[in-house]
Amino acid sequence: MPLSARKMSKLMDDVRMMRQKVGSVELPEGAWIGIIPTVVFEWWGLVAEGKGSNGFAPMAPFDEARNQDNLSEISTREFGGSVGAPRLLEMLDGYGIKASWVTTGNVAERYHDLVSRIAKGGHELIGHAYDHDTVYLRLTRAQEKADIRRTTRAFEKVTPGWERNGWSTPWWLSTPNTLELLMEDRFLSHSDFLNDELPYTVHKKGKKIVEIPLSIGVNDVIGSPETFEKRFKTTFDYLYKLGKSGKPKIFNFNVHAFIAGRPHWIVPFENVLRYSLSLPRVWLTTRDKIAKWWLGAYPEGQVELP
Repeated sequence: MPLSARKMSKLMDDVRMMRQKVGSVELPEGAWIGIIPTVVFEWWGLVAEGKGSNGFAPMAPFDEARNQDNLSEISTREFGGSVGAPRLLEMLDGYGIKASWVTTGNVAERYHDLVSRIAKGGHELIGHAYDHDTVYLRLTRAQEKADIRRTTRAFEKVTPGWERNGWSTPWWLSTPNTLELLMEDRFLSHSDFLNDELPYTVHKKGKKIVEIPLSIGVNDVIGSPETFEKRFKTTFDYLYKLGKSGKPKIFNFNVHAFIAGRPHWIVPFENVLRYSLSLPRVWLTTRDKIAKWWLGAYPEGQVELP
């Protein structure tokens, strides 16, 4: 049965009660905080493709831009693949940091060599629909299932043997069917929810998926580069202090290739990564490693999908 609003509230209640039963949590190797650097590498549609602009162009956020081809927007999304993503990949690899790359299926097809290099370099590829303009809340269950599988095929074509590590829906707009569909296709993790700072397993009829909640507010689409760096450090310092007192948390933040790849953005992004590397007991990791750790260390940390 679909996950209605009432059932979602029940799920959240069950997670809260599960936390009380599980009690304190220990991260691998005694870490005080787990950091998931996430790069969103996405592509959105054109009017000519029957999609229409999503109004995301930074220089034309008005109604007219939603109803016709926006050339500035086309060039904005192209920057992510041609310049931003390669630059971010080089920076991350320079520090030996593996990131979770939230990627659309059409990105895998359009920039197949780059996406293949990302995967072969030990980074994680996370499904993000076939096209970022796809609003799953407008789809039937069958249409959503087809889009998830279309995305999966695009990844498998570029990176043979790709494991269905994780999924994050465009705009974080999961539908009442998303978790069930992902479990049917045996995805490892899902990150759309915002209710916690530790993972939890959702199961139903012998199938399961790990929810890794997002850290809202630390995102390059919110505020200036300076605000991003300040928010990151404020969040990091608070969670790090909690971990030091025996209450470790997971910090799951993200940046976008078409934004954070710009010079004025990549510098603060690099600064926060260097800050994370400068302190002891920091677990810089990916969503799949978080999910596998949780499943192995805390099998009791699960709730049933209502």
